[in-house]
Amino acid sequence: MKRLACLRVGIAAFGIASIGLALPARAVIVLGGRDATGALNNSGQNINPAPGNLESYVGTWGSYLGTPIAPDYFITANHIGDGGSGGTFLYSDGGATPLTYTATLAGTQDDLAIWKISNSDPAFTHYAPLYTGSSEVGLSMIDIGRGTPRGTVVNTPSTSTPAGWNWGSPNPRLVTWGANTVSSVMTVTPTMPGFGGEFLKWAFTNNGNPDTGILSDGDSGGPAFVFNPVDNQYELDGINSLVDEVSTQSDPKGNFTLAAALYNTDGFYNGTTQITDANPFVLNSYSTLISSRLDFIDSVTGVPEPGTFGFVSIIGIIGLYRRRAR
Repeated sequence: MKRLACLRVGIAAFGIASIGLALPARAVIVLGGRDATGALNNSGQNINPAPGNLESYVGTWGSYLGTPIAPDYFITANHIGDGGSGGTFLYSDGGATPLTYTATLAGTQDDLAIWKISNSDPAFTHYAPLYTGSSEVGLSMIDIGRGTPRGTVVNTPSTSTPAGWNWGSPNPRLVTWGANTVSSVMTVTPTMPGFGGEFLKWAFTNNGNPDTGILSDGDSGGPAFVFNPVDNQYELDGINSLVDEVSTQSDPKGNFTLAAALYNTDGFYNGTTQITDANPFVLNSYSTLISSRLDFIDSVTGVPEPGTFGFVSIIGIIGLYRRRAR
């Protein structure tokens, strides 16, 4: 999800009326955590291969990620720019050895940016298919990011029971993943340029699934794949952009927001309102929706969707502050 740092975005009410201050999203934090073999280790991050080896569709774009979607194009978050890459994209193209590509910006819309690799570079042969349906809600999803690990435990102010974890120190070399269910598709009218339109939304619920994830600082630009039951495969349908935040005290301007992955917000503040058990909710993550922007993507790449080359098929607010997952 974005590199969660710098800016903050305030989102109003369940229908989301506006975005104010925000932060970009880093590595996906999960309830449990798995080592490289897939064994549970309670580390807060899954570093083993994602279902369907979906991580094979991501390349590194400076400190962030990009996902090839056509022979000469990859997509990422607009707000990260070139991610500090100097225009260099590293991608293994389905193999074991990263290849170096030179890229220039081809087009942007909201928080999506499409980059074109040089004509002198070899074309991508392994790129992600795009979700072209319109029924994301309830679908299983896998999100991939590159950001902070899980930090120290955070307790609720009101009951002093565990509520989640602080974000740890950034580790942009690590690519991690989480599994969730799409809870809704939300339309946002931004007060800050670049963060409007429709977003995939999913919740960080303490549901007993160790793979349940939330975005953190540095996850911006990473892909969100939904499982399409019609095609029986995961397909790209979002690019990590925002994550919710709460405050540690009454805070209408977002000056005391907590950089944390919380599954329980009881006792924290949403603006000037303290969150209580009578109105419980968890933090959500947001990825800029792909399926509603296919016309834009096709206009840039010139490749009608779906692009399925080389894909591996498999048989997985009430006014909170939102950070860009930068």
